[in-house]
Amino acid sequence: MSPYLFVICMERVACLISYLVSSGSWIPVAVSKGGPRVSRLMFANDLLLFCKATKNQVEIVMEALDIFTKASRLKVNLSKSKDQCSKNVSQRRKDILSGASSIHFTQNLGRYLGVNIDHDRDAQKMIQEVIEKIHARLANWKGRMLNKAGRLCNADGRGLPLVKWEKVVAPKNLGGLAVRGSQYINVALIGKLVWQMLKDKEQLWVKLLSQISEAK
Repeated sequence: MSPYLFVICMERVACLISYLVSSGSWIPVAVSKGGPRVSRLMFANDLLLFCKATKNQVEIVMEALDIFTKASRLKVNLSKSKDQCSKNVSQRRKDILSGASSIHFTQNLGRYLGVNIDHDRDAQKMIQEVIEKIHARLANWKGRMLNKAGRLCNADGRGLPLVKWEKVVAPKNLGGLAVRGSQYINVALIGKLVWQMLKDKEQLWVKLLSQISEAK
């Protein structure tokens, strides 16, 4: 029951933040020029909060967290929390904001779900890091580590394939191994995203991509 109870508590946090935003107390941050504004991002037990880099706004955020603590008896671990702001914010203002929140500033928020939260505009470099991580994970799955009965193909392209690719991807009722081709899976996933863009225009990522397309 614990995870479900925590999700219920976080839902109340989201409602509280929405109320503060709608009342004008909490000023969210624009994702892009003229784009949607974001006040929070939630996933499981992780929470990202966004506000203007002013002492008043930080105090409002801390008051909201204090309300959450008193209502749920779940205390926010400030020592594990991190602050980050635009490069245009001076060190003096950072010190003031840090004093209001008791949370230290950092230049790097680290990784989340295996991907760097902070990265430069070099998309190729970011994608290459993901590819390298996948290769590292698959190292223990290479064909040479399996017996012949468990192989679908040989590792590193050496030796003769034990099964034709056409048979690997063929359905079992046709004598195949029913392994789905990654190309078809990718097309299906892209199609799902396109469908969401057309039918669920209220999602944040849909609003963001739509705004970027209109700006171009």
